[in-house]
Amino acid sequence: NNPFITLKIASTVDGKIATNSYDSKWITNSTSRMIGHKLRSLSECMIVGTGTIKKDNPLLDCRLDGLNNRSPDIFILDRKLELKKNLKIFTNKNRKIHILYSDRLKKRIFKSKNIKYIKIKEINNVLDIKTIIKKISNLGYMRILVEGGAKLSASLLNENLIDEIAWFRASKIMGSNGISAVSNLNISHINYLKKFKLINTQTINDDQLTVYRRK
Repeated sequence: NNPFITLKIASTVDGKIATNSYDSKWITNSTSRMIGHKLRSLSECMIVGTGTIKKDNPLLDCRLDGLNNRSPDIFILDRKLELKKNLKIFTNKNRKIHILYSDRLKKRIFKSKNIKYIKIKEINNVLDIKTIIKKISNLGYMRILVEGGAKLSASLLNENLIDEIAWFRASKIMGSNGISAVSNLNISHINYLKKFKLINTQTINDDQLTVYRRK
């Protein structure tokens, strides 16, 4: 039984998630962000890449009244174990955190009560995403939210592992030097585009939330 994986993206109209200096704070409006928190509360766990955590130092919790205790467990792809333990993500000791790292890494691991370390095989200098999803689903997680950077989004899309996309777009345009929501999928022919069907679209002031399902 495969888990249901939702990819959440917050971007400009032209699909940029940050400027090229990685400035990304609040592209979308506060109502969109609240809906994003609701998505978190409905998920059992979240997957995020190291880049997002290093750049934004986010809490990645659910900050809605009455749902504060519904912050999903978190899986962080930290291939080389580079994350410092003073980051905000590690402040909530009641939350299960899994750190996924490369099986090629020979490094001493400092154990702590709420943090588990999982070795993942490496393919072409990235953690194998199929193995990651298998491990997460073996741990019993069935509703997974991905909030994690262009490379992580691309690797999941490449393996056709995304079931649903919740795409928040602000009425702003950044241009081609911004960071794209999805990094290179190496698609050379129009027939190979990743196809989704449009399920729902809603206007949130000047933002738009569009939900797509895998075809």
